[in-house]
Amino acid sequence: MTTVSITSGALRGVLTSGVRAHLGIPYAAPPVGELRFAAPASVRPWTGVRDATAPGLAAVQDPAPSRLVPKAVPGFGEDCLTVNVWAPEHAEGLPVLVWLHGGLFQIGSASAACYAGEHLARRGVVVVGVNYRLGALGYLRTPEGEGNFGLQDQLAALEWVRDNIGAFGGDPAQVTVAGQSAGAYSILALATLPRAAGLFRRAILQSTPFDVDTGHEERAILTADLFRTAAGIPDGDLAALRALSTDQVLAAQLEAAREWRTIAPGGPTFIPYVDGRVLTTAPGAAAIAGGLDHLDLMIGCTAGERVDGLPPHIPPDAFAAHFVTGSFRLAEHRAEVGRPVPFFWWRWPDDNGVYHCAELPYVFGTLPAFAGSPLLAGTPEQQAELVEAAQTAWIDFVRTGDPGWPGYTLTDRQAMAFDVPAELVTLPAPAPIRPPG
Repeated sequence: MTTVSITSGALRGVLTSGVRAHLGIPYAAPPVGELRFAAPASVRPWTGVRDATAPGLAAVQDPAPSRLVPKAVPGFGEDCLTVNVWAPEHAEGLPVLVWLHGGLFQIGSASAACYAGEHLARRGVVVVGVNYRLGALGYLRTPEGEGNFGLQDQLAALEWVRDNIGAFGGDPAQVTVAGQSAGAYSILALATLPRAAGLFRRAILQSTPFDVDTGHEERAILTADLFRTAAGIPDGDLAALRALSTDQVLAAQLEAAREWRTIAPGGPTFIPYVDGRVLTTAPGAAAIAGGLDHLDLMIGCTAGERVDGLPPHIPPDAFAAHFVTGSFRLAEHRAEVGRPVPFFWWRWPDDNGVYHCAELPYVFGTLPAFAGSPLLAGTPEQQAELVEAAQTAWIDFVRTGDPGWPGYTLTDRQAMAFDVPAELVTLPAPAPIRPPG
């Protein structure tokens, strides 16, 4: 066991093979009752030593299994605003890696074993995994015009890191935020928020869906109407929304999603949106226009961004472009302003188009948690080689801002292709998309 004291009280964690893990730490008050559909509130301090040996609940979400990324979590519920922290036993002043998981803003959890941070922490960084509200509970627009609660959760978690990470041996002035898919888009959104200034200095953007910028307030009003109708309260106010049970919220969310697919096929239902209050500008457009120029960046995507089971009206190459095109546009912008970014191009495994999420088992080193996933391939020796290459690059970037290869420029378009072996390659223009075929 290992104990640490933070601003809200003392925590009891576990020490395993030189890594301290403190799990399920609340960074905000439970968003229930009057705090449902509200900005995150401060944690109430506790007395004594709080147990932090098990991860907290995942956010409320569709319990259906995912083929790519395992969803085995300790359960889900509304009391989900927690972080998990892994740190070397004798950490002091170490750089910090904050992870924002993906999942269309509808599914996923930092509490899943596939995102465990002990392997990365063993390489000399402090790792923080963040749970945040998803779906309707995270992004429903209320009748009073409030919303973007999941984004506000992420901001509160970063403020918690600033105020508390020193107790775990992390340096709050050396924070890198990494995210994949919806988590990467969250970083674009966070970078536009004045309150986020100074909370992180580096970012790793993995398979970023830049064109989520379709999420403007008119869209949020429509999806909120669909939700209230599905919940049986078409004219319901905030009190009526808060009176719904968790099961009723989830059922209405899933029904609203089905209705939304008849209006906007393939589009996620509840996502960050420009509300003029929390989010005042479209994050993807802002990023490509220079909104991330103050940050050290590492960006990239997989060579196919493949997802099985796409609806027939969504061509695989169009889906892949959703994640690829914006990444190249951002890389080209940074090259134009003289701040080229290191670009990664994930090519493993490539039997029939590289999957979306393909890098995750190797970056985290949690291959056993992905058992049965098509993301795993090759021999144990090949997998170990790829884990070593990926973790070395990610950790070097967290420490120094340099993963070990040159930045992407308009003349050579160099990228690190993660394969067995990894190699520096020149990418063709325009953005090279290789959908499954």
